[in-house]
Parts: sequence; structure tokens; C-alpha cells
Amino acid sequence: MHLDRKKLAKTKHELSEAVAERRERRSKKSNESNNKLDRAFSLITNFEMLSSYLYKLRLSSNAADPLLVQTEDYASDVASELVIDKSKKTERVYQNWLKQYRRIWQKHFSLFLMVLALFVGSCLIGWIVATQYTEYALSMLPQHLKENIIQKNSWFATLNDAPAYYGASIAYNNIRVCINAFVLSAIFGVGGIFILCYNGILFGSIMGFCYVNDFHTPLKEFVLAHGPLELTIIIASTFCGLLFGRVFFMRPYKHFGVRFKNGGKEALIVLTGILPWLVLAGIVEAFISPNENIPVYQRAVIGLVIAIAFWAWTFYPQEPEPTEFETAIE
Repeated sequence: MHLDRKKLAKTKHELSEAVAERRERRSKKSNESNNKLDRAFSLITNFEMLSSYLYKLRLSSNAADPLLVQTEDYASDVASELVIDKSKKTERVYQNWLKQYRRIWQKHFSLFLMVLALFVGSCLIGWIVATQYTEYALSMLPQHLKENIIQKNSWFATLNDAPAYYGASIAYNNIRVCINAFVLSAIFGVGGIFILCYNGILFGSIMGFCYVNDFHTPLKEFVLAHGPLELTIIIASTFCGLLFGRVFFMRPYKHFGVRFKNGGKEALIVLTGILPWLVLAGIVEAFISPNENIPVYQRAVIGLVIAIAFWAWTFYPQEPEPTEFETAIE
């Protein structure tokens, strides 16, 4: 059959217009209802549109024409994506969320490095103060903690008495600290940085004070299992809050509304990703860290494995962003 280029060009033009209209509708989708009935009608409309354009191409093209073959394959792929099996809906939601979560970390990696540097620097300051200027460290540490360290009392051994209860309490406290860091970071970014630096100085001071009083080995053995992940999440929660809080310092202010909305969305996505890991850290701290029946090297391996698992899951290589055309027809 003779290939009618004019009809083909007209069909391609109509397809381009349809894609442009769909892109415009997509930008307004957040203001429209998204119930199941609307979704069903949308699927039917898109499938009929693809079928119509495919039929026109068949009439105006040679059956063996490469453009027709390519278009048929493309239409089949898009149609298969539109007709989604209900059993896969939850999986798709999780996969879409995970893609956004990882892209946010990759996009703002420099901000994460800044937060990490602040925390490490704070830990070093706390260590120096506790080892070189012990009198200042005494004023920073709680009284009961100082007494336990000086008397070499392993207060964390009491976790073995009721690990389930203490695990829930630790997980609750970790989540509370994480949310506080997130909320305070969102307030111009200052509050979260203060909490981050305070926790870093406190952690460094405790380790330094234990070192001065020859109690660093028991404490080190205790924190090996849960410490890497728990400290990691403290850093991540501050990073999460700064995604939102930094918008107050970005110019020009005429785009503040858009940045405010996007920053809040990104922060909430990261927050939902790190909270479950805090629960895991609490469980490890209550059941594994104080358990003397577990060798020290095994606790160290457990701590490294769960911390590496978090970072591997977070920074797993992500697929490239879809093109504008691919996004428009999804």
C-alpha cells in the first residue's frame, strides 16, 4: 500500500496536540478528583485514543513500514502500562515513593555532606573538651551520668531486665528526637542544626569523659551494635528538616511559595523513609547491645551491617529521570 505522508503528518500532529493537552491536564490533576471511577474513565479514554491513532496509521501506511511497526510497539507498551492489575497497585505506589526518596538524597547530597561535617565536628569538639578541659565537660553532662561513669557502673545493663519495654521506650524516644530535629530544622533551619551540634558535642563529651575515667571499653562495646545506625538517623533527620528550612534563605522570594511546597514534600518523603529505621535501632539497642552473651565482634558486625544496609538502600543507583514526553503520556 502506498504510504500517504500527508495523512501521516496530520496524524502525528494530532498526536502531538493530544500529548500537549494531556500534559496540561496533568499539571491540573492535583486539583481534580482522583477516585476509582475517574481513574477507570481515564484509562478507557487513553486506550481508545491510542487505538484510534494506531488505526489511522494502519490505513495510511504500509504494513511493513518501520514507523508503523515502531508505533505499534510503543502503543502496546503504553497500553500495557495503562491497564494496571489491581494486585500491583501497592507495589507501584511503593516503587514511585522509593524513586522520589532516592532522587531527593542524590539531588541534595551536598546538603547532607554539610550536615555530616557539622556532626563530626561537634563530636570532635566534645571529645577535646572532655579530655583536655574536664571541668567544662562536668558542667555539660547530667549528674547521674557522671556518677555512673566515675563509679564505672554499667547502667545500660538494666536493659536486659525488660528488653521489650525498654526497646519500645528507646524507639519512641528516638522517633521523638528525630521529629524534633525535623520540626526545628524547618524553622529557618536553625533549631535542627542546634540539636545536631548539641547531640554531637554530648556524644563526644560522653565518650571522652569515659576515656578519661577508663570506662570507654564497656561503653564502646555497648554502642557498637546500635550506635552507627542511630547516629546516622540523627544526621538524616536534620538533613530532612533542612530540606524544608533552607527555603527561607533562597532567592528570589517571588518563588517562595513553590519552593516552600516542594521543600515540604521532599522533607516528608525523607522523614517517612528514616522513621522505620529508628524502630530497628531501638530494637537492636534493647535486645542486642546490652546482651553479654553476644560476642563483641558480632555486635560490631551487626552495627555495621544495619548501618550499611540503610545507606545502600538510600543511595542505591537510581534510574534516570523520565523525559518530558514520557512524563506527559504516563
